[in-house]
Formats: sequence, C-alpha cells, structure tokens
Amino acid sequence: MHTPREVVRRAYAALNDRELEAFIDCYTDDCVCVWPAGITLHGRAELRAHSERLLSAYSDSRLTVESERAEGETVICQVLREATHSGELVLATGERIPATGRRIRVPGVEINSLHDGRIARSWTYFDRHELLGQLGVTGAQTGAAELARRFVAAFNNHDEPALRALNGPDVILSTPGDLVLRGREAATDYATAWLDAFPDARITVANQLLDGPYVVQLFTFEGTHRSALRLPVGSIPATNRELRGRGIQVFRVAQGMAVEAHLYYDQLQVLSQLGLMPALTAAN
Repeated sequence: MHTPREVVRRAYAALNDRELEAFIDCYTDDCVCVWPAGITLHGRAELRAHSERLLSAYSDSRLTVESERAEGETVICQVLREATHSGELVLATGERIPATGRRIRVPGVEINSLHDGRIARSWTYFDRHELLGQLGVTGAQTGAAELARRFVAAFNNHDEPALRALNGPDVILSTPGDLVLRGREAATDYATAWLDAFPDARITVANQLLDGPYVVQLFTFEGTHRSALRLPVGSIPATNRELRGRGIQVFRVAQGMAVEAHLYYDQLQVLSQLGLMPALTAAN
C-alpha cells in the first residue's frame, strides 16, 4: 500500500497530466473536499464535475508542491498554482468569467486526510481576492455576483427578511406592465407576492453576466399557483396550475445592496399557463 505522501503526490501528478480518472481514483467514494467561497464537494461525482470546470478554464494548469509535511494519515502541502485563463471560469457565486488569456500564479495550502489508502477529506486554501485580481475582476463585479447569488438563495428559501436586507432603502424596481416600484418595502413585497402565491416557487439561473456593478441573470421560474397572486396591478385567484417560464433580471449594486432592478418575463405566457387566456397558436 502506498504511503499518504505517495497518494497525495500521485493525485497531484494525475491532475497536472490532466488524467482526471486517475486523479479521482485517489479519493474515497464518499470524500468531502472543502474549497474557498463556501464550496463543499461531496463524493467523487461532485469532485469530478468541479475538477472538469477548472481544467476547462485553465488549459495548462499546474500545481507545484513547494513544501510538505506528513503526520500520520494527514498530509499538509504548501502549493503554487500556475495557469493561463483560457476558458470560461464559473465561480461559486455563479459568476461566469470569460477567458481573459491572463496568467495566474497563486500560492496556497492543501490539507489531505486519508483513509484506507485514499483521500477522504481535503481542505484547500488560497486568497480568492488575489486570484480575482490577477484575472482582472473588479470588486464591483464580485459584489454584484455575491448579491445575485444571495438573492436567488433567499428567494428559493422563501426568506423574506433576507430579501428585504438585499434591497437598498431607495431601490427602484421596474417590472412587466410598465410598473415601477420605489423603496425597499415595495420591492420586497413584489417578490413575496410570488412566494405567497406559489409556495413551491423556485428560480434556477441558467446564465449570468457581469459588467462592473451590474449583474444580469437568465433564469427559469417554476411553481404551483396555490394562492392568490396579489400584485400592485391586481389580484389573480389561485388556479392550482403549474407555471414554468423564463425571465431576465438585472441588478445594479452599490454598498452590497440592490439600488436598481429590472425584471422581464412574458406576461402572456404566464396568463396562458394559468389558464386565464387561450394558448397562442401560429397563424395559418
């Protein structure tokens, strides 16, 4: 059986050689891997998907062990990551950073705990701000991405206090129907109206773009219309029908809060799926 040092070295060598299956084989089936930004990977499948995203973003990535210490089944490594950002990088916030062609060089520390000759737990540490700085990503962009991530989480958790905290006191929200809502309470009430009407409401972000303090999300809304949908323009009694539709939301962020928001979705599609108007058909 290989020593813990040898297993960790074998894992790093496989990663540098882009031999993904050999890399994954160094981990237990139920491994848990912790990364910065609150990322926790459970099991080989999640580790494989995460590693594939990184290898796609960095075509020539290389990890060098600069120092190493082993204590029993635990191996602690001081490492240096070097790579060229040649593909789209998806951050934990959901932010998608197109290839910049920039070269990164980021030091870090990795702690690997082994069980039965494989890595069972690992903790990866590096300075995310340094990495984002080397990629040319601004603080405004990361702030916008973080707000967007927190908004989606708060909406899907039906967490009204969290939604309220994300809206600036003087936020301006524009929605379909040429509706403009002003202020934290009005913007929060608009979101909670949908949550009250659709108790299983959930949005899934398909794509996200950033430009300074602006973040744009393409999302899909899904839910069942169980209670009246009470909007400023009127109320729609419960239909008990399922609704699934795409939309776009745009946030402008300042000081960690939304100061401007724009929501776009197809009102005719909503009404048709709720059975409130005939479905549209192509003309002969």
